[in-house]
Amino acid sequence: MHKLISTVSKCDKLVQSEKHRMFELMCAHFAGMKEHSFFTDLREKNNVILLKDQTGTLQGFSTLLEQTLRVQERECTILFSGDTIVDRQYWGHPELAKAWGRYAFDLVRRSCQRPVYWILMTQGYRTYKFLSVYFREFWPHPYLALPLVEKEIRDQFMEKKYGSNYNKDKGIVPADKEQYCLRHNLWPAPLDNVYYQLFIKANPGFGNGDELVCIAPVTKDNLKQAAFRFAGVPSIPICTSD
Repeated sequence: MHKLISTVSKCDKLVQSEKHRMFELMCAHFAGMKEHSFFTDLREKNNVILLKDQTGTLQGFSTLLEQTLRVQERECTILFSGDTIVDRQYWGHPELAKAWGRYAFDLVRRSCQRPVYWILMTQGYRTYKFLSVYFREFWPHPYLALPLVEKEIRDQFMEKKYGSNYNKDKGIVPADKEQYCLRHNLWPAPLDNVYYQLFIKANPGFGNGDELVCIAPVTKDNLKQAAFRFAGVPSIPICTSD
């Protein structure tokens, strides 16, 4: 597998060729992509992880939003992942996982005493499965009930962002007329493992573009050793405010 190189860019610093390549990658993997919706969503994000090959061609990306949320009289930092895709020829390449880990750990450092939570929406099993690589506890989880605090954080953030279109009882954002969906030929074959079975049960409408909302605390105790290996750091960085 060829090498990928990751960088982080401010979304408002992207050049036009990068934006159009991002949209091109989304169209190749998702049906029903609409240009205006994609670029509107992009403008709402702070940063983006870019994955380029050795020729400088963009082969993947993940948009990111950082936001402070106040829940139960305490502030927390939300890291919200938006559109994320890696070209199919690079599926399984570790660079996105490494880059995301470095970014998340640096956010923990910058957040100091505020706890950090990762929230993501996914209509794909592969993205959901990534949670089990990095975290001990995440939700939805095959064996762990969603704690009240995490549910309140998830629901408050999602209701603020998606309003009545968010179904907090199911933890789903149902597809609307603007929603795209994973192309049928990219659906994973049925798998006999608890994560696949939970994903299908929790998000039966994934094929129509329904998004499953997931949450995980980004803390030292909740991160697996694989997370530190991917990020290339021995532990969570010491808190320092920039």
